[in-house]
Amino acid sequence: MFGGWDAPTKPRLPVRDGRATLCAVRKTDHARRSPEEKLALLRRGDPLRHWESLDDKRQCVLCECTFSGHQVRVVVGRGGHLALHCPSEDCNSTPHEWIRPGNPLLDDKVWEDWVEILNELSETPLRAASSAGRRVHYAD
Repeated sequence: MFGGWDAPTKPRLPVRDGRATLCAVRKTDHARRSPEEKLALLRRGDPLRHWESLDDKRQCVLCECTFSGHQVRVVVGRGGHLALHCPSEDCNSTPHEWIRPGNPLLDDKVWEDWVEILNELSETPLRAASSAGRRVHYAD
């Protein structure tokens, strides 16, 4: 537990079963929150990526759904701790399984998101390459 939040779990391998095209988003959050409060929750609950606004987009690597901060589910967990989850109907991923949408070969921040997730899944850590040469380099 960190700062009143449930500790995010390690990423699971992506599931590629066609659900991405459906992206059925749950319609309601567990509680109504002001936009300012929701943005503050996203900033505290997602230590890997900064949220500028609720209009920022993320993509879930498990269900491939792209969503905004407005759609992120804030769930009250055990002991009253808050947790962030993917808004897709059948997905409970957390911020550790979200990336910025875009092409990792063209966008440095998207590339860094993928390197972070791959490092979580790999026994041999990667280090990010420069934007000039998108070759994967294994850490020494």
